[in-house]
Amino acid sequence: MQHAYLPSKVVAFLLGLFLGGLGIHRMYLGAVGPGILWLIVSIVCLSIGLWYVSLFLMFVGAIQGISYLFWNKEDWARKYTRVTGLA
Repeated sequence: MQHAYLPSKVVAFLLGLFLGGLGIHRMYLGAVGPGILWLIVSIVCLSIGLWYVSLFLMFVGAIQGISYLFWNKEDWARKYTRVTGLA
């Protein structure tokens, strides 16, 4: 049985706003690969002293999170609905 899953815009907004620098919002929306890459880049840059790169990623993540609130329902559902389960 298949189930459709549509992530919440509010949860995506909050994750982008508060954890956007770590790419958590990307993983929540189904872009796991780019989210993990975002996380690795942020952690590596912080560990080698390139804090401004992590700060930039935090800014971009927050802007993406805010932008999610302005998507209309149809476009949001078209882009982010995922089908889970067996066919």
